[in-house]
Amino acid sequence: LWYFMIAGAQPFAAPTIREIKRRHANAHPAPLAARVKGLPFGYDAVFIKLTFKEPLLRYRSAAALLEDLDRLENGDVPLAERELRKTRSK
Repeated sequence: LWYFMIAGAQPFAAPTIREIKRRHANAHPAPLAARVKGLPFGYDAVFIKLTFKEPLLRYRSAAALLEDLDRLENGDVPLAERELRKTRSK
């Protein structure tokens, strides 16, 4: 739902429900920034953290998610973005 609210499109489009399920299980959606010009990377980082296939990598609580959303709203860098940049630089 969050992806749709920001991007105006579903994260996975396919002609059948079966194909949507397959893509959901095996693929990553297009980055939000690819669909919304000028969108800060922090929104992608939060979405990625929300949708990690491995549950232990997701937000541990709704409070942690809310803290990152507050950071985005205040123009700060969310922790999800810092974590992603750190893991990608390794």
